[in-house]
Amino acid sequence: MSASVAQENYLGSASKTSKIEETGRINQKADSTGKVMSTHKFTTLQDATQQSAAMFRTELGSSSEQFLSSCQSVETFFDVIAGIRLHQMPHHSSRWDKVLKWAEFFATQVQIYSEMVSQFADHANQAARMIWASSLSLIKLGPKHISMLEKSFGVFYSCGLTLGFFLRHHEPLRSSEKLQLITAASFADLLKLVTGVTIDYTQKQLYTRFSARGFDERFSQTIASFFSHGDRFTDTIWATRLQSLAKPGDISVDLVRDFLMPHDTVTRRLAVTRFIRRPRADYTCEWFSRHLTDFTQGDKATLLVTGKPASGKTVLSEWVVERLQSFHGRRASEVMMYTIDPDLKTENTSLNVVKGLLLQMLQLSVGDNALYKSLSLAYKLSVTGSSTSQVESALWKALEGGLRSDRNQAIIVDGIDDLSGGETASLKLLQQLNSVVSKHSMTKCVVFSRPFSSSISKSYGLFSIEPEHTSQDMHYVAEYSLPTTPNFEALVKEDRTSLISTLVKGAAGSFGWLLQALEILKAEKTPESTLKTARTLPKTLPKLIDLTLGTLDFKHRETKSILAWLLAAERPLLVEEVRQLMELDTSTCTHTPRSTRTEDEVVNALGPFIDIRDGFVRFRHNTIKQNLLDRAKAVTDYKNTGPFPFSIEEAHYDLTIRSMAYVKINLTRDMQPTLEPLSHYKLDELFNSYELLQYSARYWSSHFAASPMHKPTTKHKIPANFKTCFPHSTLLAMIEGSCYQFQFPITDALNHCLHTLSVRRSILAESSEPVLQTLLNLARTSQVTLKPTEINGYYYDAWKLAITLKLTTVAMTCAHTYTEMASSITATKNTEITTCRIEMLQYIITIQRETGVHERETVGYLEQLATIYSETGETDKATAYYKEIYELNVRIYGRNAPETRRSYQNLTSTVQKSNRTDEIYNITKKDYDEALYTLPSTDPKRISLTWAMIELYEKRKDTRRLEETLVTLWQSLTRATTRDTKVQESKIDVAISYVELLKHQKRTREAENILRTLWIDLEQEDESTTTITRLKVIGDQLLSVGAVDTARSVYARLWAYYVKMGMQSSAEATSVSNALNQVTRETTTETSYEVMTRVEIFETTLATGNTETINTTTVKNAVTLVDIYYQQENWKEVIRVGTITLGKLWPAFNTKEIKAPLPSTYYSETIEIINCLSFSHVKLHQIEAAESIYLRAFYAVIATLNSPDELLDSSSTTLIDFYHTHGMLEKTIVIYRDLSEEIQRRHGKTNPLAISTLYTLGDMSMQLNDTKDAEFAYREIYTNLTEGSGLIHRDAIKACLALCTIYEQLRQYSSAHKVYSSIWHTFIKHGKDYELQPAFAENLYQKYVRILKQDAKMDYATLHQLAVDYRKACVRFYGTSSEITLKATLQLAGIKEESDQHREEAINLYEEADQRSRELPEGEISEPTMAAIVAGRKRIPHLYSISKLSTSPRALTVYSQKLQSEQSRDGYAHRGALKWLSLLSIAQARQGSKESSLNAIHTLESSIFYILRNEKSSQRLADSGSKIAEIYLKAGLKPDAEQLLGQLRSQAVFGVSNVNQNLGLAEGERMDPSTWVFIVTFGVTLAGRKEPVSSAMADLISELYIYEEYNRSIAQKAPFLATLSSGSRLLQFTRSVNDVSGTARVETDLLRYFSAGLNAPKTINNAILAEFLQLVLVEIHRQEPDVSILKISSEAVSAYLDKGRFQEAHDLSFLLDRFQQFQGGYNSLEKIDLGLQVALALAGRGKVKCQDTKIRTMMLELSQSITNQIMKTVRSSQINISDVPIDLLNNVCGLLGDYQNMDDLEWILTALWQSRDSQPTWSTSTVVGIGRRLVETQFSHGHQDQAIALCEDICYNLRRVWGALDATTLEMHILLSSFHTAAGNYRKAMLVHEEVLRDTVSDKGSELPLAEASKIAVQHLELLKRAYQRLGGWDKEPQMYVDLYHQIAHVFGSEDAWRKSAPAPLEKWQAKGADSLGIWTRPQSFEFIRTSTRKHSNHLRRSSRPWNFRPSHAYSSQSVAIASGGG
Repeated sequence: MSASVAQENYLGSASKTSKIEETGRINQKADSTGKVMSTHKFTTLQDATQQSAAMFRTELGSSSEQFLSSCQSVETFFDVIAGIRLHQMPHHSSRWDKVLKWAEFFATQVQIYSEMVSQFADHANQAARMIWASSLSLIKLGPKHISMLEKSFGVFYSCGLTLGFFLRHHEPLRSSEKLQLITAASFADLLKLVTGVTIDYTQKQLYTRFSARGFDERFSQTIASFFSHGDRFTDTIWATRLQSLAKPGDISVDLVRDFLMPHDTVTRRLAVTRFIRRPRADYTCEWFSRHLTDFTQGDKATLLVTGKPASGKTVLSEWVVERLQSFHGRRASEVMMYTIDPDLKTENTSLNVVKGLLLQMLQLSVGDNALYKSLSLAYKLSVTGSSTSQVESALWKALEGGLRSDRNQAIIVDGIDDLSGGETASLKLLQQLNSVVSKHSMTKCVVFSRPFSSSISKSYGLFSIEPEHTSQDMHYVAEYSLPTTPNFEALVKEDRTSLISTLVKGAAGSFGWLLQALEILKAEKTPESTLKTARTLPKTLPKLIDLTLGTLDFKHRETKSILAWLLAAERPLLVEEVRQLMELDTSTCTHTPRSTRTEDEVVNALGPFIDIRDGFVRFRHNTIKQNLLDRAKAVTDYKNTGPFPFSIEEAHYDLTIRSMAYVKINLTRDMQPTLEPLSHYKLDELFNSYELLQYSARYWSSHFAASPMHKPTTKHKIPANFKTCFPHSTLLAMIEGSCYQFQFPITDALNHCLHTLSVRRSILAESSEPVLQTLLNLARTSQVTLKPTEINGYYYDAWKLAITLKLTTVAMTCAHTYTEMASSITATKNTEITTCRIEMLQYIITIQRETGVHERETVGYLEQLATIYSETGETDKATAYYKEIYELNVRIYGRNAPETRRSYQNLTSTVQKSNRTDEIYNITKKDYDEALYTLPSTDPKRISLTWAMIELYEKRKDTRRLEETLVTLWQSLTRATTRDTKVQESKIDVAISYVELLKHQKRTREAENILRTLWIDLEQEDESTTTITRLKVIGDQLLSVGAVDTARSVYARLWAYYVKMGMQSSAEATSVSNALNQVTRETTTETSYEVMTRVEIFETTLATGNTETINTTTVKNAVTLVDIYYQQENWKEVIRVGTITLGKLWPAFNTKEIKAPLPSTYYSETIEIINCLSFSHVKLHQIEAAESIYLRAFYAVIATLNSPDELLDSSSTTLIDFYHTHGMLEKTIVIYRDLSEEIQRRHGKTNPLAISTLYTLGDMSMQLNDTKDAEFAYREIYTNLTEGSGLIHRDAIKACLALCTIYEQLRQYSSAHKVYSSIWHTFIKHGKDYELQPAFAENLYQKYVRILKQDAKMDYATLHQLAVDYRKACVRFYGTSSEITLKATLQLAGIKEESDQHREEAINLYEEADQRSRELPEGEISEPTMAAIVAGRKRIPHLYSISKLSTSPRALTVYSQKLQSEQSRDGYAHRGALKWLSLLSIAQARQGSKESSLNAIHTLESSIFYILRNEKSSQRLADSGSKIAEIYLKAGLKPDAEQLLGQLRSQAVFGVSNVNQNLGLAEGERMDPSTWVFIVTFGVTLAGRKEPVSSAMADLISELYIYEEYNRSIAQKAPFLATLSSGSRLLQFTRSVNDVSGTARVETDLLRYFSAGLNAPKTINNAILAEFLQLVLVEIHRQEPDVSILKISSEAVSAYLDKGRFQEAHDLSFLLDRFQQFQGGYNSLEKIDLGLQVALALAGRGKVKCQDTKIRTMMLELSQSITNQIMKTVRSSQINISDVPIDLLNNVCGLLGDYQNMDDLEWILTALWQSRDSQPTWSTSTVVGIGRRLVETQFSHGHQDQAIALCEDICYNLRRVWGALDATTLEMHILLSSFHTAAGNYRKAMLVHEEVLRDTVSDKGSELPLAEASKIAVQHLELLKRAYQRLGGWDKEPQMYVDLYHQIAHVFGSEDAWRKSAPAPLEKWQAKGADSLGIWTRPQSFEFIRTSTRKHSNHLRRSSRPWNFRPSHAYSSQSVAIASGGG
């Protein structure tokens, strides 16, 4: 593998990891141990949990929450599983049992894993609960979905093993964020998988047939994602462990893993599997359990299991893996398995075996540095071309070193007889395996193979599979497979048994024969032909294959082709690959898609031979393929005239040409040859895009070599058709080169490359790109086999061909590679290598020059050529190349570059050999001249060269050239436009150097001029450290040449800089200051003070001086100067001078402090300058500056103590006017606010100016919508002008109202309330004084009330008092007759009306307002007010009705008037009339006198009779009936109403009553039906509306009909039950109307009629008869009268029995049984239930038994009669007996047992047993009890085999759930032993007791107190003794039992039970003389529910092992076993 590919693989792995890391980030901190701990948790799992929960909510809807909370703990999970086990009792090792075991293990792993993950990931517990709930949801689907469950939980089990792998590495998890993130992500994927499977198969796919392929398609990605975390986990641990040990050149673990895995991704799918969970027939392979246990506990390291072909070795090997993985505790094993698959031709070597085992060990031993090093060594040997034997030897050493000595490990290898190399290779592998494992005491190896002809060493454990071992498995397989044949279900039981026996006998131990025979039977059409064919089947597999071949249609092209492909293929073909092959037409090299399903076509063609599983088309068994392959190899001619239709060479030819045709058709992408192999990702992309491409590219050369076209020693014989189909694809050759090197050993890879090269040269000719690519493949592949000193000639060949094809890039790559290889070899003249090197180097140089490649690269190759010529002694050529190199470097780097210098040295050293030294000076001068004209003036190189020349001229004292060079340099730098600092520095330095030269030459004037120009330039520059430094130098130079004035300016600039930077005290500043003072004195002496201008004075005093220069003169001068500039309107100078002056006079002016006080001195001058300065800024439109000055002035006045008010007024006014002028009104708010505070501070808060300012502030704020400041201003006014009593000043009212408005807008109602309260109280007290108008008062009241009502706690009393005060104030201020006073009166009345206490006052106020309004002139009151007064007047009657005056005489008068008015206007039944009727009647009834009550009744009856006589509207009749009934109830006249109702009802039904005259009806005349609605609503309302009105109406009508019906029934002699029904109704009616004589007459007639109908004997007690009749009459009207009568009667029977009245109980039961005959007998579940209760009661079960023999006999006969009737009904109908209550059935079973009715008893128990799954409410104890009674019933009924089988299943599941030593478990074991004893199978009875005894001394015995365990041991020791005596000896070696006895005696010897029993040692037992102990006897009772409650512990819970649990194995995406095959 090339370095680039390796790097790509490594980076690919890293990128995968990075994707995971992106899903979560955590901060880290180190704990005290240095381990990194996360500070918060990952959210990956939380997101997955929320997504899964959302999916469930979507799918399940409202039931989702119940589901999500259904399993809150693993204990709940185990309890449910325990219930399922004990309900369903799966057979040991059945598929269902296996699924439950997997589920138990999986749940345990999830529980432990969630605890671990919860430490660093949120929602781990929620995820675990969701997984448990989902798993239970799947399991609850039950065994009918076993295929789906086996597939799903097989995957979950493997996931659980991977979780166990994570758990083993919990220590690294604590300290690694990456590992934590991986484990969280894996848990998220697991959750996604489990919930996805659950939703799919419990919701979406529940009713569809399960398809394993569909499962894989839906969940393969999720499964792969989960297991990929195992790889990343492994990689991370490896990386972590190896990080500290890493060295340069170490390879990654990814590369090691890829090295161990097959390169073909399809082969990898078959060879590297995560789990082996293929469906296996139930109960198979269990016979090997004892042999396996003996081996694992023995001293042999290797067990060789041999068997003939198709004897079941592969299935047995998978069973061994499962069994070893299921061991726990000390027996737990890590299992590594490899199956040698003969179909994988490239993988059948011992090298691949050890690779497969090491691949698993790589994960099992994560972090084992020694293992990693040994694997790295093997990898390096492989990639460096070492021999296969060397690589394999290194791998075996790695395996040996990787095996552990601290835990059990097992290696399982299946099919070593299929190893390439035959028996010799197989035995060598066996020896190698044994050699490895024998060195590790805790490692075992099991090898499966066909028998060897050579003798096998006795050091191995040997076991040979014989037909007698697998005979029972054959039965199981036949029973498992036969239901798939179409006629099996039609066969009767005997024929099925016969068919199975025939097939098993014919198979003779060959599963291959059995399965092939089953395929033949599937073709039969009838059951008879199936049986006949089975009896006549051939006895050998080859003959069966002959028979099957005869059924194939080889005339059909696909049949022959598919068979040929499958036989010749290098590996099994995918369905998609077969489809692509079928769609190719090689005659025309075209592709024709098919619409048919490929699977169907393959099955139709070869169905009996092939199997399609996991997407692969394979032969059902390798024996079939081998037989057919031998037939194909036997064909020697190609005429196909023999029995087999083709030869194997033809098959290879067909596969070759189809592969090539597929590539040619599909692989049309144009690719240029390249040396680099394609990456894994690119290959995967291509292979995923083209289904057949991978197979074609990898194996076409193999097929070609096996075809007739291949001729090893001569030219290939290639037909034209093949040439037509052969692709001209470079990409194919690229794929070959990318695959061969990693797929085959390096030698084989080279052979494949050479082979493809020869084919391409034969077909495509020499000069083609595919040939070139093949040469490149050869070059790259052979490179790894070469030594460092060897040269790969293939690169030269490829280079020559690339030149021919004009592929410059490839040619250049080859040339580069070749020259690089040869560069380490010393050149020798006239050798081939040297010639090739020169040729290639010259080519490279030529191409680079032609293509414009940078000359820098060309230099290297020129140097190589020059070196070669130097080494070969060709100096002239070397010199020429060195000169060329030098010139190139000059062009590339310049003359002074290191590269140029180096090449110059090489050239000079070469030149020196020829004595030419005069070129050095010229080269230097040439460099300078060239730089002068080629480089910019600022280039550092040019400057450097110039300085070098200057130095040179200085040394030569050539002043002319020196000055010329300096001037040239200075001139070039001054013209440079760059602002680069270094350039500027260089320019100054050059100028100063020139000045020094001029000074040296006494040319002072010229020097001065240069210095002045420098100063002028620098004066305009920004100040920097460099500039300042050089300014000092310039100043000193100026001073030295006498330019004092200029020097002074320079020093002044420097001093200003130091002052600005605060560096006045620095040494540099001190030096400048001294110099400045010196030059200043010199200038002063030359000029008088009088000639100095004011400006100069200012500049030298205030501008540059300190505070010492400030005096009256200087200040006056500055003010005058400002004024002069002001008058001249020179605003800038005003600003400049003024700012400087203010800075001196008022230092705070230049600070950030805005509220600094004005200076105490020069006060007026400061103010004057401020005004000028601010005005100048305004003039220059510098608004911000002007604003700043105005603000400083204003706040300075405030900050200055005792400043004048006039100054405050002027400064504030100026500032505010400034803001108004420039549109900055919002800024005035702050000014007004600060101004008001200052005025209040100076003059007090109530000062009128302060109040006025606040009003201005508030109004301005409101104008600007600034509520906050407005509220502040108005609140200040309110606060300042509020008196101590809470009253406010007149001037504050406006502010208060505005403040309230603001508060209401802001919803600050409490604040508004407070202000309104102040206004209100001010109004109440000073309303008249303040002359507040009515409108103000009314508005204030309304707003105040509105604010009060905003308070939820505001009470009625407050509002009432407010209204009272308001009315009083109105009366006081505006008079009693004013309109506002009338309004206040109405408002007060409205408030009083709301209170019961003030309602009478409200009436008075309404009447007063009405009276006042009548007294005022018309028009004086507004219309709205008048309307309000009228409305109040109308409310007076209603107020009377709800006030305390409701029953007053005045109220009666008002009511009567109102009633008469309403009745006359709208009628008696109108709502208004009924309302006032109600008020009047109730008022009359409450007067307290009899007369008034009679008046009330009269008033009501008058209305009723009037309504019934005159009202026609049914609606009004209904409403009035209900309303008047309510009036009666409210008036307390209900008895009178009920009496009236009875009369009305009688009149309606019978036409007779006391009110017929009032109703205007004659005697016997019924009321009109239209009035019945009144009666109904009247009655329903009186009864409190306890029934619907419609029901009451129906009852009334029914009464009429019943009366008429009864008369008809008697007259017409109607049926018995119908007459009883009508008579019952009549009797009920007569009783309801109190007709005593009529009731008696009806009762007598009905009793006589009833007795005759039942044909009751005269012995029946008449009282019982009457009682039963009464019961029937009461219940006969119910919906199910028969059930109701049976139920009540059974209770009555039970009551009689409890009282000892047995005769009455019998008579009532007899009548009840007779009555049931009229109702169809006991034909429903409820009646069966009740009937059984009666039967049980009569039999005395649970009751006092009758002592009278005669009566007891009668009762038992009646009980048995009822029971027989019920059983007959149940067994002949579809009634499910299990729906009867279980307690009742328990008693029935006991009753049937008492009657010896074993047939019905077994039927009931069987029915209950079969329905146990559908009875979740049954306790497990109940289910176990049913099972026990069933097996006892079966055994006693002669069904012994069924009883024993079921008893064994019960025992197995009880042991698993409740434990081996549970009391019930032990009872069932004793029962099982007694069954075996009764059946004469003493050996099995002995095994039962042996197992229990071993349990007592195992860790299971520790679960019980020693005393209890000892009792169990003593009991079963005695039972074992009886079994021994009955058998007459032991069933195995006696010593085993002796050892067991001694172990038991050692453990329990000191216990009381042991000492009391004193069991005799086994040596003293006699093998005869057994007594009756242990013999089964029938139970006394067959009840199955125990009366005593036993407590059981769920042992499944104990499977939750602790953290240090070490699982048996862990799996990942590249781990575990190599796929199936072999025997």
